[in-house]
Amino acid sequence: MLPEIWGPHLWFILHIISFEYPKNPTEYDKRIYHDFYTALKDVIPCEICKKHYRTHIHKHPLSPHLDRRVDLIQWVIDVHNVVNASLNKITLTTPEVMEIYKNIKPVSPFASIDTEAIIAKHRDKDFSRIYFLIILAGIIIIGFRYYFNRYYFSI
Repeated sequence: MLPEIWGPHLWFILHIISFEYPKNPTEYDKRIYHDFYTALKDVIPCEICKKHYRTHIHKHPLSPHLDRRVDLIQWVIDVHNVVNASLNKITLTTPEVMEIYKNIKPVSPFASIDTEAIIAKHRDKDFSRIYFLIILAGIIIIGFRYYFNRYYFSI
């Protein structure tokens, strides 16, 4: 699957999760957040992206950034900026990211998808197949009758 499809949603989730990290995390909090962010290297649905993420967490380990919420937030922003820079996209400062997420409104991730158009497109394909089969059947019947009449009436 293309990163353009799932990438923005994944970044959204990663940022939101970092914003909800406890201000004073326990050892348990640190462990589960560490496990979550490091497990991504095995589940990201793009082999190249997995490789890049592995490289980043190797060069910039997560553990030192788990003592405070602001440190984890900064780590996620830094990872996102590294990816954006490699894709020639804009990078954002921490205040810019905080402003974006502070003003975010609840919306369905499917709000921009016109489901009716998708259904209509598939319905049109189904009707096209039916029309094709009807025309093909007509050609076969006409062809059969032509050869049948030619063979039996020419004797």
